[in-house]
Amino acid sequence: MSNLNLAPIVLFVYNRPKHTKKTIACLKKNYLAKSSELFIYSDAEKNIEDKINVKKVRKILDTTKGFKKVKIIKRNINYGLSKNIIYGINDIFKKYDKAIILEDDIETGKYFLKFLNTSLKKYKKNPKIWHISGWNYPIDLKEKKKLKMKFFFGK
Repeated sequence: MSNLNLAPIVLFVYNRPKHTKKTIACLKKNYLAKSSELFIYSDAEKNIEDKINVKKVRKILDTTKGFKKVKIIKRNINYGLSKNIIYGINDIFKKYDKAIILEDDIETGKYFLKFLNTSLKKYKKNPKIWHISGWNYPIDLKEKKKLKMKFFFGK
């Protein structure tokens, strides 16, 4: 991708070490991973039962490499899903004008970051585009193939 002005990747994690490990492994295989900054927001446990898995997740995070920069924000108290995401996104948008937001159960293909960054650049000034997604509820793929669609726009 020419003129690399890549969106930071923002990953929200909690207590699912297997999911977190797979999400990060998939991201690392991405074409633009080594040129991308990764910010990971790790929420603290809400109860004693979650403490072991939160520690396992954080151990995975502490060894995460393969990106231009990795910054891990470890919450000392449990924010809960919505507060962690809201505060994290607000924090990122104080410094950046775009971001790629993921949760800990997303498996991306190797061109995911390229697709998102290219699309963010292409549609930046289009007021009709309010978000770009790498996933959508299932649609009729036969109809999509018939129309030879690469993208689709909601109404």
